[in-house]
Amino acid sequence: MRGEIIFNVVLFAVSIFLYYVAGTFKQFAPYAKLGPDFWPKGILLGIIFLSGILLIKNIISLIKHEIKKSLMKSEQEPYRLFLVIVVSFAYAFGMGIFGFLLSTIVFQIVLLYLLKVKRILLIILISLLNTAMLYILFILVLNMLLPPGVGIFRTISLLFY
Repeated sequence: MRGEIIFNVVLFAVSIFLYYVAGTFKQFAPYAKLGPDFWPKGILLGIIFLSGILLIKNIISLIKHEIKKSLMKSEQEPYRLFLVIVVSFAYAFGMGIFGFLLSTIVFQIVLLYLLKVKRILLIILISLLNTAMLYILFILVLNMLLPPGVGIFRTISLLFY
């Protein structure tokens, strides 16, 4: 499918280039009405038109195929999107109670698990690294106050602020 699209693009581009080249043919006085470029230009216009139609048809077919493939994946596990939305809302509301640092780490661990990242060490490393980058950006660089949490979570967050 992609090979056909690449071929159509190359054919379309080469035909346009050759159409330009056909326009540079020298005119002869006895044949001034049609000229030496008449037939090459006519054939190349046909090739440009037909390859353009074929290119559009193949692109539409590829898009339909990709949409169908993605719909089949989402039909296999329709609950995953719902879980991501629920976890996102829990993160937004839990940040006030648990604080930015702890809730962000937990949110990213759960989200990576939902996205089917299999290696536990990688999940923990990514969530800690992302949280550290967000901490540096918001707290150290931008001097923004983020929710410290309540109770013991506030005490833990204040160690880092």
